[in-house]
Amino acid sequence: MKSILYFGYFILNTDYRQLADYFKEVKKNEQASFAKILLDMIISSFKYKASFLDYFLFKFYKKDHEQRDSYIYYRKAIRILYRNE
Repeated sequence: MKSILYFGYFILNTDYRQLADYFKEVKKNEQASFAKILLDMIISSFKYKASFLDYFLFKFYKKDHEQRDSYIYYRKAIRILYRNE
């Protein structure tokens, strides 16, 4: 259920112009189809709770499961740091 809420949040709060620029850049540099990138981005949003822009900023399209999984721990560490301030 939480994943659906995150996904809805990402849909509502994404800068789609910036997202389109990232799509074009990755599609060109990685020779990946739009559909493949989009599907992987959506799966990553549910599985790793990565925002659409985080998918590109953290280069999820180049990472395997273990590397993507470390993103979750990074997010948790940041949340703990800000909670303790």
